[in-house]
Amino acid sequence: MSRKANTLTLGDYESALKRAEGQISEAEYRFLQTHYQWPGHTATATELALALGYREYRATNLIYGRLAKKLQLGVAVPRGYGGIGFIVVGERPKAGEHWKLRLRPELAAALEQLAWFPKVARRGMAVDRAAKGPNYKKRFKIAIHTGKWAVTMTKVCIRQAIAHKPFPFWHFATFAGPGGREARGVVDLIAIRKDHGTPRNGLKRGDALQIVLIQVKGGIAAKPTADDAKRLRIVARQHGAREVLLAAWKKGKAARFYSLRKKTGALTWIEITDLRTVFC
Repeated sequence: MSRKANTLTLGDYESALKRAEGQISEAEYRFLQTHYQWPGHTATATELALALGYREYRATNLIYGRLAKKLQLGVAVPRGYGGIGFIVVGERPKAGEHWKLRLRPELAAALEQLAWFPKVARRGMAVDRAAKGPNYKKRFKIAIHTGKWAVTMTKVCIRQAIAHKPFPFWHFATFAGPGGREARGVVDLIAIRKDHGTPRNGLKRGDALQIVLIQVKGGIAAKPTADDAKRLRIVARQHGAREVLLAAWKKGKAARFYSLRKKTGALTWIEITDLRTVFC
């Protein structure tokens, strides 16, 4: 690695790929291949995830995060190359668009030099034609539909759990991106109500608010990453949320809920069997 330029070279990436080759999982390989063979080596996290059968962009972040750790072993990682930044460079989107991820040129060159993937990509063609065909568009619609239903069923489960004690009434705020797609950020749903408990000094009953942050997963969406958990914890502290929940819903089944807890020094998700412990 060039210490003066503080960047990684083609040789650095060739060495990293050779060292990690036997440790790379099938999913990591497929993501890297699909991204390499995408026109211009550039795609959004959502495009990559949907092209490979996942429901949302977080699958890309999760799998690339794991791959980056394997590639970074034995490498003096410069500033700006941490996490998935070792693999991609983010291109700032226009208003209403998703971030575009471009494979680092040195990594793309190393993949070509080592002939990891078919030459068709070097002619600027997408190898996985199905990724951009009718099924690709269909997966987009399914992902949006599943996400909406997951949020709806999360609300239904909460309402059912507190039906015997509905007041003070819980209100819900949901977040969606353009066209109903998933919005940026780690919070998908907020439950909020007035706090009718004993007020603090200077306040009256009902002045304060109780807030629950909820991340919602539908279908086969990837689980929250460790980074997601840390960010949720930060957001909860910033807004004084009383609880951080994960709601996971699959068609034909009731949503399952998990509470973010710190256990043995690490953040983990603990399943909740009775929502009344949170919302009553």
